[in-house]
Amino acid sequence: MKRPQNNPHFASLFNPSEGFIQVGEEISFNENKNMVFSWPDFADACDLFQTQILPDSALHNLYEVKRSHNNKLKNIPLWFKTQDGKIHSFSMFELYEYCILNKFNDYSLDPYTQTSISFISAKGPYKLMAPSECLNKEIYQDFVMIYLLENKLPKRNFRIRLNAKVLFGSVENEPTLAQLQQITDDGLLFSVNSDFFAKNVAQSEQAKFYLNPEVFKINNSGTINDLQKFLASKNFDFMYSSKKEHQFTFNMTHIKPQSSFDFFKDKNVYIFVKYGSIESSKALAVSEIEKFVKTTKLLIKDSLFPFSTKKSA
Repeated sequence: MKRPQNNPHFASLFNPSEGFIQVGEEISFNENKNMVFSWPDFADACDLFQTQILPDSALHNLYEVKRSHNNKLKNIPLWFKTQDGKIHSFSMFELYEYCILNKFNDYSLDPYTQTSISFISAKGPYKLMAPSECLNKEIYQDFVMIYLLENKLPKRNFRIRLNAKVLFGSVENEPTLAQLQQITDDGLLFSVNSDFFAKNVAQSEQAKFYLNPEVFKINNSGTINDLQKFLASKNFDFMYSSKKEHQFTFNMTHIKPQSSFDFFKDKNVYIFVKYGSIESSKALAVSEIEKFVKTTKLLIKDSLFPFSTKKSA
């Protein structure tokens, strides 16, 4: 497969000289960079990267450099002392791998729970901290990138990353500021302060969030540039609303809050709200969000495969 060098969006995604190769880098849909796409968040993009690793020398070299840097972590030891008094020896490489692949259960270790860790020797001294606190965000992202390309991690369904402040809470209590992290084919991902969630939301049957749906009402966008122009007029807090008509209620019955690696020590939990769990009275607004995701997905797909026929979402 030849790379279509004359397509500017493809080049911005996959040309190493453009600098858009690393996991942490994205296509921004607006100037504020609070709505972005990153290639690991789309299985088709991962597939295309895999086809380009060998024929594209610049991409292959970068891939090998990152693999080499990761492998050097095999030479950095650390020790964990569990509650049963056993001491387990790991390399930093294994620490990243076990966290990413969820293999800590084999050692009765929780990556989010504090345990005794030594970076000096099996005899100590030991420091009380969570294994996740030993991780560096950029290195973690490099591991994810490599493991996605090597099929060691399942590829992800399409999603758009957001940095949008919204109100979130139970139907009985006053909401608090939370963050809408992602919109996907299936639903919305929120991050909420863990203490607030435990005290005010966790035991409720129903919860709510406020979201201005106008941002999703796009016209027929022919290109990513058209989408970017549409979003350029939106304010930084373009999704925030406290209006009653912008309240979305959903059932908490099947919600399972998740933790994540606390790189920023913000103690948040992550709540994924499926579109189908949102009250039926908001069906029209929900359909606008789903349409926005579908349209954006097709535009990204067209940028990846500019000479192919348009595929269904």
